[in-house]
Amino acid sequence: MLRTLRILAFVLALGALFPAARAAAIPAPAPAGPKSVLPWIEDDWTKAVATAKARKVPIFVESWAPW
Repeated sequence: MLRTLRILAFVLALGALFPAARAAAIPAPAPAGPKSVLPWIEDDWTKAVATAKARKVPIFVESWAPW
């Protein structure tokens, strides 16, 4: 147990000696920006194709099955 306490004291002392290294190890939070929203067009293939052609973007088709 004495050895564990010595190791712990050593690690804490190192942390006190090098606070910049400790701060650099913690990542900064990501800046909050505007939330982007994807416009979904449900059950209207004609509108989806027309919108994609007008905006010159590809169409993403989501499909799933409950099995």
